[in-house]
Parts: sequence; C-alpha cells; structure tokens
Amino acid sequence: MNLNNHLDNLNPSQRRAVQTTDGPLLIIAGAGSGKTKTLTHRVAHLIAQGVPPSQILAVTFTNKAAAEMRNRIDSLIGNWKLEIGNSFIGTFHSLGAKLLREEATQFKRTPYFTIADENDALSIIKTITKELNLDKEKFPPQQILASIGIRKNNPEKERSEHNFYESVISNIQTKYEERLETMNAFDFDDLILKPGLLFLHNEDILKKHASRWRYILIDEYQDINPSQYLLMKLLAQDHRNICAVGDDAQSIYSWRGADFTIFLDFEKDWPEATTILLEENYRSTQNILSAANAVIANNSVGKEKNLFTKNEAGPPIYLVESDSDSHEARICIDTILGLIKNKLAHIDRIAILYRTNAQSRILEEMCIQARLAYQVIGGTRFYDRKEVKDILAYLKLIINPKDILSLERIINVPARGLGKEAIKLFRHSETTVEESLDSPQTNNILHSKYRNKTALLEFLKFLEMLRAKANESTLTETISYLIREIKFREYLDPKTEEGIRRWENVQELINAASQYDARGGDRMDNLSAFLETANLYQDADQEKDALRGIKLMTIHAAKGLEFEIVFVVGLEEGVLPHERSLSEDIALEEERRLAYVALTRAKKALYLSFARQRKVFGALKMNPPSRFIAEIPEHLIEYTNATTSHTHIDEDFIEYN
Repeated sequence: MNLNNHLDNLNPSQRRAVQTTDGPLLIIAGAGSGKTKTLTHRVAHLIAQGVPPSQILAVTFTNKAAAEMRNRIDSLIGNWKLEIGNSFIGTFHSLGAKLLREEATQFKRTPYFTIADENDALSIIKTITKELNLDKEKFPPQQILASIGIRKNNPEKERSEHNFYESVISNIQTKYEERLETMNAFDFDDLILKPGLLFLHNEDILKKHASRWRYILIDEYQDINPSQYLLMKLLAQDHRNICAVGDDAQSIYSWRGADFTIFLDFEKDWPEATTILLEENYRSTQNILSAANAVIANNSVGKEKNLFTKNEAGPPIYLVESDSDSHEARICIDTILGLIKNKLAHIDRIAILYRTNAQSRILEEMCIQARLAYQVIGGTRFYDRKEVKDILAYLKLIINPKDILSLERIINVPARGLGKEAIKLFRHSETTVEESLDSPQTNNILHSKYRNKTALLEFLKFLEMLRAKANESTLTETISYLIREIKFREYLDPKTEEGIRRWENVQELINAASQYDARGGDRMDNLSAFLETANLYQDADQEKDALRGIKLMTIHAAKGLEFEIVFVVGLEEGVLPHERSLSEDIALEEERRLAYVALTRAKKALYLSFARQRKVFGALKMNPPSRFIAEIPEHLIEYTNATTSHTHIDEDFIEYN
C-alpha cells in the first residue's frame, strides 16, 4: 500500500498528526480544519506502516460518524473490510456492548443480554419507588434515573451517604442493579461503566483486552465523560499510544455528562504527550472566522488557537434587528425567499439555527405561510417510534425470556384483555416466559377465577411458536410471521394517514432486518446483533439531508454540519446566552462555545438576528441584544433593520447550483 499521494493532500499540521504514530497525541482540531480527514488518514497510515488492523481501536459517539470513518478509510486503502473480532471502529456504546458480551459471566449475565433503554429503565425505577412507598413529589422517578446516570458517568467521584437524598438514591440504585441482573440486562450507562470497573479491579482481564489494541484513537474528545475516559485510559495505560482528536471550543454537551476538562487535562494526564494544532479552516470565509475567533477569545478557559483560512474575506456579518420574534421570523423567511429568487443561494444549503426547540414554532408557521419547503431536524428517531419498539419487544423476548419490561410492553399489543394480573405472574416469581407454560403458578392462575386465562394461555403458546419460528427461519420471515399472526397492520389502522406512516415504519424495519439475514450463520446471533444495533442508534444518527428545503434546527443539532448560508436567530440575553446560564460563569462559557459552534457552521454568509421583544408564556418580554454580538469587532458587521434589503450578497461570491 502506498499512501504518499494521499499524504500530499494534507497540510503540514495534518501530516505531522498523521505521521506521529507512537506515544500520546492530542490533536486540537479547530472548526472546519479537516478533523475527520486527519483521523482517517492516520488510521490508513498506521496500516500502511504494517500495523495489523486488528490492533487499531477507533471510537466516536454516533453510528453515523463511525460509518463515515470506515467508508473514508476504505476509500483510502482499497478493499480493507472490518471483520467481527478483528479491527474495531465504532461508538463507545458498541465497544462497551462488545466487551460485555465477551465478559457477561463476570456480571452474572449471558451473552444474549438485553440493553434497557431509557423508558425501560424508568419503568424499573417507578416500580421500585412504588414498592418503597416514596413520595413522587420528593423523589420523581425521572430525577432518580438522572441521578443514577450521573453516578454511573462519574464512577470515581466520592459521595456522602450521610446525605439523606444520596442515601435514598444509593438504596434505589442497589435495587435497580438487582432488577437488571434478574432481567439479564444492562442499561446504556452500564455499557461504558461496567467494562471500566471490571478492568480497574481485574488486571488479568484488562491485560487480555488491552493487548488486543495497540493504537487507540478517540474522536470528538471534548465530549467525553469520566466513565468513558476511565475505560480508554485503562486500555491505553501500558502501550500509551492514545490519540485524542477534538476541539474544546466546541464542547457543548455538559448536560449529557460531557466533561471538557478531561480534554484540557490531557497533557497533565499524559506528560509525554505531543500536541498538534489544526488551525487552517477549509470551510468558512475569513470574516466569519474572525468573528468566531473574537467571540470565543472571551472565554477564560480553553486551549489557545486562532483559526485562519486561505479563502477570501467574503461579505460582512449581517446583523438584523427586528421588533419582535414574529417580526424576526418574517424577516428571516423573506430574506431567504429573496436569496433563492435572485439565485444567490440554493434552498438545501440554508439553515436557521436557534437555542431552544420552542423557537422553531414561529419559523415553521412563517415557512408554511410563505410556501417555503423546510425541515425541522430532530424529532423521534426511528427505533424510538412506538410501532417499531413494539415489534422489537417481541423479538427481545425471543432472545431473552427474562425481559419482563418487553413482556409488559406487548402483552396487550394488540389488545388481548391482558394486564396487571397476568404480569404479576412474571414480576413476582422466578418464572420466565420460556418456562411459563409449565409453571405451577401459571397453572394456578389458569385454573383460578382469572377471567382471561384462555387469552393468557394463547398468548404464551404464541410466544413459544414465535421462538420456534425464529430458530428455523430468517429474521425477516420471523418478523413477517409475527406481524401477520397478531394482525399488526390492522392494529395500526392503515386507513388513516398516521396508520399509513406507522405501517411504512414497520416495512422499513423489515428492510433493516434483511441486512442481517444476508450475513448467514447462526440465526440467534443475527437476531442478537440486530437488536443491539436497534438499541444503540442515537438521535444524531438520523439522516439530515433526506428532504428538500431549508433546515431548521437547534445549535446543538447543527454541530458537525455546515451550510452555505446560516441564520442565527434569538441573539438576546436570556435566549442566547440562555437565562439559566447568566448567573454562572461556567455555564456562560458553554453558551459562548455554543455561539462559536453556530457561527462556524456558515461557509459563505452569516446572518445574526435579535428581536427587541419576544413572547414568553404569552407575554412580551424585553431582552437586550446578546453580549456575544458586542464581542464581534464592529468592522466585520453590517447592521440592517426591517427596512433594509437583506439579499445584497455579491452574486459572484455565492455560486448557485
């Protein structure tokens, strides 16, 4: 393999990052500086230098990002294909699931464990709090689950059990872990925490896994949490070939548990580390970069960098003032219509970014009134849709008969007249669905005055037939059999628009399952892999360019994306920065990083907008312009108001395709 031609396409900093193969390496990759290009070239370079693919571990946060990495590497080095048990390029959670399946017996589970999603976990917490007679007002189940998640994401943080609230949470967590073990299940946080703790306390098991991967690469390192870092640190502590790639200026996920101080402490944790800055931006104009640099420079904590570009200066930053939020929305949409009409911009390459989801409503209304095609990026992900989760619950019971939550979900889907009395059989005994027909307790119920005993017996027999079908048929045949036998299409009511959409989702689920049938091999293994993939998919993995129209999205959803023209609306104190951040410096600095991310999404032109008043809970509220506007040098800004044309971008500057 000869990668010299590919290395010629790298700038000096990128090439140095690619060729610095041994020892700890921190790559500080500014916005638009070719982070993914550098990371994938580094993997390809390692392989070109004779490193076996099986010794390379690369982790990122989303399935989409992992797929892009694999595709780029494959295009660089030819027909290299990733094999199960060989090289690993995937998400943190898929890595954790892989490790736990190999070490499941250490946690009294089988390799076919279930991954409990947030709804499953919440259901367990609700059951426990009810059994403990806890006041829901003082101990809301959602808050308890969040507290347990914080504990799992910060495994080494000390907590005082003398604190009454913490002692209650500790007690609930103990019972929660017992339920998961009984169910042969892990939750999402366990996928990271459990392998890390196992490695921390079992040196032999750690050595077995650490010896597999001699080179570790971590993408989007600024978004890592303490539990993820513990896992990576333990795997890398002997060979010390750990490469972290990211940008602290784009750390905007503290609310998800990310701790960007881990990024800042890399050189302290790895004293012999090499640090390389990628500062040349290939995305934006110099005016946009100068504005972004000026804003982020006001943060007191962060790695010093100064993005530059060889692109031209471009138009100024357009600052738009409006009377109200509705006026702001109308100006934005009118401006976009003018840009499209004058062929200064393509409809698919324009985005409107905002701080909170609630801000999208009025923008959507204006788009509809103007008959302007648009997409709201976000919403319910495919594998979270009810009809999809119902089918998956049936499949989970095939692979894991102890999964009481899946049983609860579908015991009355479609309606069979079964409910709490039927569920009690499984919740308060060691009986599994697999054993249920021969269970003495079941027989007692079936011979008692239980009014729906016939329906229960038929349901249990059907689950047995479904399991038998899965053992002898492909996954798609099994799902087709399932939906036919339970008359699922009729249940979805295909005569309505909603029913049609839901049925289309079921059809798409079958399409997804067919990819696993193509693997051949053991059918239970294929089913297990399919369910694991369904559990691991995240919001960020949704296709964001499937439909025509301008893009409406939160700034958080826009991270990693780029657009020819970007509108950032609601630049007011209390909106961006958000009102919850105004009294806390740490939170305010994250809001500034959020603004930095918003500005650096733009390639050609950037509009910043604020309203003099905005409706809050039905009443108009006056907010001063955001402090982030004042942080942009005046010579970069062209101020406009409602009476000024907003479509005067140089026609030679933005190409219309």
